[in-house]
Amino acid sequence: MPCITWNKSLSVDHPFLDRDHQALLDYVNVLHDELIRDEGRDLILKAFDELIQFTRAHFKREEAEMQLIGYADYELHKHEHDYLLEQILVLENKFNAGTVTLAVQVTLFLRDWLVNHIAILDKEFAKALAQREVA
Repeated sequence: MPCITWNKSLSVDHPFLDRDHQALLDYVNVLHDELIRDEGRDLILKAFDELIQFTRAHFKREEAEMQLIGYADYELHKHEHDYLLEQILVLENKFNAGTVTLAVQVTLFLRDWLVNHIAILDKEFAKALAQREVA
């Protein structure tokens, strides 16, 4: 069962952002499922790695667009991206060390962070992108 489901409230009404966010939620759900099923370390590490790689690629795309349009809140937004990546890496390291025992808390943290980030910062960024595209 997914820990987060895409719905209209998560849409920022921008095609590439919405596509990336949907994919990002899918990666979180895969990690969630692997942690819950606990069917093997290799599958969980693969899910972590795929989440990290996609998150990096998504943030890189977003940040490039922000720089392209001279987005005023770029530094704040980038700081938030860096924070999430750092937290995912910390969680992966804790899993590797055998200290993550509350699997659901891992993915609930990711879910809550993403929902809040999309609802606040990404919606503002999408508005700036839309204004730039109209101009």
